[in-house]
Amino acid sequence: MRGRKQLAFISAGLTLAWGLLGLLNPLLLVRIVGLDVIDPRGLSEARALFGALFVVMGAVMLWAASARSAPRAYLRLPGFLITGEAVGRFASIVIDGVLSPLNFVFLVVELLIGVLALLASFPGEGGRGARGASGPEPDDDRPDPLRAYRG
Repeated sequence: MRGRKQLAFISAGLTLAWGLLGLLNPLLLVRIVGLDVIDPRGLSEARALFGALFVVMGAVMLWAASARSAPRAYLRLPGFLITGEAVGRFASIVIDGVLSPLNFVFLVVELLIGVLALLASFPGEGGRGARGASGPEPDDDRPDPLRAYRG
């Protein structure tokens, strides 16, 4: 396993873990993030948004990290979404003054997951553009059948 795949697997695992917590124990998750469930619909919302959405994002990221022919966009989109979540949290810290130790930890973890997924989604050294434009990606384990012709 090469470096970019490791980044992708780490970000996918963290995203899946958060999603499974929200899906399987939404009451614990809403307590962690500081929300109150005052109606059963709130529990459903927590299970859907914090649970299922993150499970699906993590599963897509895991698939994209392990599939040989998966387009890099399947890592890039969740990376942008989770980084966007961190931007929203940072805006709340600045605008609302909501800086708590746990909020800061969430900000760091969201940035970590988002940046790892984004780093894993872009081509490695060599800066090639589209996938397959000059052969397999640097972290691709497949043999290059055209290597002899490339020089």
